[in-house]
Amino acid sequence: PSLPIGGAERQLALLSSAQSRGGHDVHVAFIREGPAVEFFDQSAVRMHLLPSRGNHDPRIAVRIAQLARRVRPDVVQTWLPQMDVFGGIAARIVSVPWVLCERSSRLAYQQRVKDQYVRHRIGSHAQAIVANSPEGLEYWDQARALVKRMIRNAVRISEIRAAPPSTDTEAGLGDGAKLILFGGRLFPEK
Repeated sequence: PSLPIGGAERQLALLSSAQSRGGHDVHVAFIREGPAVEFFDQSAVRMHLLPSRGNHDPRIAVRIAQLARRVRPDVVQTWLPQMDVFGGIAARIVSVPWVLCERSSRLAYQQRVKDQYVRHRIGSHAQAIVANSPEGLEYWDQARALVKRMIRNAVRISEIRAAPPSTDTEAGLGDGAKLILFGGRLFPEK
């Protein structure tokens, strides 16, 4: 994926950095730099920028396969829909087990034919599928994956606890107003 700052990229940085600190040799491949790259700076995660001419450049799959041959990973894990296609193809080329991570639900793919057919067909060959919600896991009901699990998103509790509390004035609330906090996009698939 490109690495803008978003929930999926933050999760990738959080989990891959934790795996690296746990002694695993973690490599992250991406096609465009962005602000999220800085989330990896404090870890030993090895970052690989793959040159491409855009999101649909078929050479991305070839470059992932070349990287996998060089690094010789035990597993290829894909994080976002585009890389589910290219990374899934590469994992099959180099015969490395593949874990597909579902970050959304069926509702996210109803308007995108490439996701409904291409990604779903290739993704159904993953050895494992991990979703962050029951709806995401349900999307892959018919997949042939040997393992299907739901694992909720990780949260940095220590950072939340360390954050100073906000006052009603700072939040723009008047006396007696109620505050609802939602951490995510207000879209049906979320």
